[in-house]
Amino acid sequence: MYKYKCLIFILMIILSFLFCKSEDPNSPSDEKFVIQVDSIQVESEINLNDTLSVKFWGIIGPDLCYGFHHFEVHTEPHQIYFTLWGFHTNDDICATALSELRGKEYNFKPQNKGTLLITVHQPDNSVLIDSVLVL
Repeated sequence: MYKYKCLIFILMIILSFLFCKSEDPNSPSDEKFVIQVDSIQVESEINLNDTLSVKFWGIIGPDLCYGFHHFEVHTEPHQIYFTLWGFHTNDDICATALSELRGKEYNFKPQNKGTLLITVHQPDNSVLIDSVLVL
């Protein structure tokens, strides 16, 4: 009986090495990239104590192995800078549909009155700029 248990145990170990997929620890499973933003949607003016909502529109990727990862935001007294980061997962099977921002929203409260410039960095190093009047 002991021989059979040992044989089964050894077979399980061998099978696990054959069928388990090992990944290179140096290669990330997700690739990060800057998303191309086609347009943004903001109010033309808001009050100082109000929350400003910025909505972003654009295509992230050609299938659902692409997705939104995070906002990178830097602020100055009269300007806010955005970089939108996406990811691509290296899966063999991906659902066939466009991955889109679809009005992905970022909310914040401006700290100063006046014109607030909203700058969005693009993958080609250009920028998309809009503004809001803070009353």
